[in-house]
Amino acid sequence: MDRYLYSTCAYQLAQFKGVYEKTNGKKASNSELLEQIKNYFNIHLSKKIILPDITFIFDVPAEIALKRRQKAGDKNNEKFENEPFQTDVIYNYKLFQDCLNYHTINAHRPELSVEEEKEAVFQDILKIAIPEIYSIFKKDKVLKERIEEDFKENGLEKLLGNR
Repeated sequence: MDRYLYSTCAYQLAQFKGVYEKTNGKKASNSELLEQIKNYFNIHLSKKIILPDITFIFDVPAEIALKRRQKAGDKNNEKFENEPFQTDVIYNYKLFQDCLNYHTINAHRPELSVEEEKEAVFQDILKIAIPEIYSIFKKDKVLKERIEEDFKENGLEKLLGNR
């Protein structure tokens, strides 16, 4: 899944907040921000963009994220790569978390524990999704055998559930 829609809305909303504050000399209210979110979603959904079934948000304070990028050697100095703007982007994701299907992972921890949580959530999703998908495809004998073979080769046959 491409993160296009959600990140576009989060970043555009942060830009809107900056322009709004400069133009009006005050902060935008939550109701004004939510109205903008609705507008952004409607514009993008009118383009028939497919929404993801689930999205992972790796939540980490902007200050920490920027330090990690610098430590990793990222020399990208885009206008969006500053702490106040990134703090707004993080806030925006949280504004529309109730209307999106996403799982927030606390990424302000050691990398291994973040990976373990991500893997556990992903495995939970697979336990639900794979049997559903398999039940649709198993009607085709050739496809059923191919799926079973692929899953067996990768040690994943238990995810297929009752066959």
